[in-house]
Amino acid sequence: MLDNLLGATPAIYALNVAAMAFGLLLGRTIGVGARDAMTLAIETGVQNVTLAIFLTLTVLDNLSLAVTQNIYGVVMILNATLLIRWWRRRIAAEAP
Repeated sequence: MLDNLLGATPAIYALNVAAMAFGLLLGRTIGVGARDAMTLAIETGVQNVTLAIFLTLTVLDNLSLAVTQNIYGVVMILNATLLIRWWRRRIAAEAP
């Protein structure tokens, strides 16, 4: 499990950051405000980890495969929190 943790974490982090960046870019490309762009970023970065864990543990019946989804779950929450803190001022500036 430790090998899985050490090997998968950089790729998981990169996937999550790329997904959130894509959401921000998509929001800006279609011309939505900062609040909506951040919502898109969070929605693309916070994927359905619960479903992935459920499928891994029930359908595949393999606990060692569930480690990757658990790592992604922690990374997505941390990154979403950082994104929200970073964009807080920008969203407040757009508020009426």
